[in-house]
Amino acid sequence: MLIHAYRQVSQEVAAKAIYEVLMPLKPFDRPKTKRGRLKTLGEHLKAFWQPIYTWILTIGTILGVGIGMLTCEEKVPDRVSPNGSPESQVKTLIRQLSLDPNTHRTPIYGRTRSRVDKRTEYLIKEKIDRWLFISTGKMKITRHDGSTFAPGDVVYSGSVVDVFWKGLIEPFLEEDIQEVFDEVGAECRDNDIDASIPLEEAANLLRGRVWRVYNRMAYVDQRLRTRRSKEKPPLRDVQQKADHMVKFIDGQLEAAKALYSRDALEQE
Repeated sequence: MLIHAYRQVSQEVAAKAIYEVLMPLKPFDRPKTKRGRLKTLGEHLKAFWQPIYTWILTIGTILGVGIGMLTCEEKVPDRVSPNGSPESQVKTLIRQLSLDPNTHRTPIYGRTRSRVDKRTEYLIKEKIDRWLFISTGKMKITRHDGSTFAPGDVVYSGSVVDVFWKGLIEPFLEEDIQEVFDEVGAECRDNDIDASIPLEEAANLLRGRVWRVYNRMAYVDQRLRTRRSKEKPPLRDVQQKADHMVKFIDGQLEAAKALYSRDALEQE
């Protein structure tokens, strides 16, 4: 009983204190009963907190709309310079392929080698080894410009030798070199990879291909000349031709780096 009476008195005292504090906010006739005082107190609390609640709700709405607009905008990551500092914005983050510690090659080396080998095998089979059947009179070679060379039943000598060595293979080699660089560069670009090292790998493979093609030509040339002589003639020196084509590769490599390397992509 004492505890219940104490709680009741405490509630009345607290309500009266709050009532007296809020009294200056809005004059009113003080009610005589406890229920009336509590009702009046509730009205005053509502009047006191209503503008504060409205203000908080308005501020929250404004902040929510602002944050929503910021998060809905398309974000463009900062360009990362070689030293790691942010620069002007770019669309992609360029990745640098790591080299295998054992082979010192990138993961896409095998794909590049397949491109080179496929073209090399086709060129040797269709444009070089066919010359071994020249004596049959059925040999036909399609030149790079689309024309056909079909000498008939002739001997490998004179102008026929000139056709073999002068301008038959070079257009195919040059076209393949450009295509390989473009395919490797485009693959790196489409996957946000710095193409510098993969292009160097392609260049090394293409240099090896040049020597393979010209050495095969020297072998076929020697075979064809052997048919006309009693002794086996020496292999033709292809150093000058190979060096010329290697210089072409070097030039195309620099052009491909300018198009597909990290620096080139960051400038887009």
